[in-house]
Amino acid sequence: MSLSEDTASFCAITHHQSQPNIALYHEVPTIQWQKELVNWVNKNKIGNALCGVSIGTHAYNVYQVEKPQVPDNELRQALSWPVKEMSSGDNREMTFDYFDSPAQVAGRNNVNVSLVAKEDIDAIITATMDAGLQLTTISVEELTNCEILPVTEEPVMTLLQRAGEEIQLAIIKSGALYFSRSLKGFENLGSFSIEELKMGVMDSLTVQLQRSMDYFEGQLRQAPVRKILFNIEASNSTAIGQQIADIMRLDVEPFELDVTSEVGAISGMNFQCIGAALMAFNEQRNATGSAA
Repeated sequence: MSLSEDTASFCAITHHQSQPNIALYHEVPTIQWQKELVNWVNKNKIGNALCGVSIGTHAYNVYQVEKPQVPDNELRQALSWPVKEMSSGDNREMTFDYFDSPAQVAGRNNVNVSLVAKEDIDAIITATMDAGLQLTTISVEELTNCEILPVTEEPVMTLLQRAGEEIQLAIIKSGALYFSRSLKGFENLGSFSIEELKMGVMDSLTVQLQRSMDYFEGQLRQAPVRKILFNIEASNSTAIGQQIADIMRLDVEPFELDVTSEVGAISGMNFQCIGAALMAFNEQRNATGSAA
């Protein structure tokens, strides 16, 4: 399940001979997602299924915080102090989680802290319990994106955009998130004609892509990105990809997931929703493997 600012997406994934298969998919307005989730689960008789949730970027902030020099089992407590300072201007009660970066800028030792309203987390827990689902993980978009990309030693940049929303950029290598950012100012990218795209819009976009690559290569000291995968919800998405390839002279391809679908074209689905479902499955599989 994924929760963006306007749309909640639900999907059910089955596995046959290790191949993920999207058996069900549904979207509803976010304003009524809790009720719709219960109805959807009951209608399709999938109660007790494992459930992973991806929170949309509108609902949280990610900060890089200097990592306290404490044992791992004391890290969360140590981070609570800087988190309290970061959330001091918010009237809501906030909660947080953290994840490490696989590469650091020279001389720094930071940890990524994601900060979200506690009421949002409570709503997710309550809704999934009401639906009879087994909630295994709540994550942020940046991390669920890692679940939908094949693990490879070559770094790959991904560009994901739902219609009217910001472009979500990530650089992923070996299944791990190295860099991410939201690209503002391109929410109407899908409304431009091919000729209009050539009148400065694509130049502005590729400048932002190049800056992200420069940071990844220069500051994080990583090998150059040579491939971009994109899923942009627009009728002109093919032209957008081609113009990025022409300007940047890189391999630019539509983002195709290594999953099958019984319910229509995957390209029109929310990739974070699929990633959250895969994350839930993979966490359960890893836990079972560890227990064995």
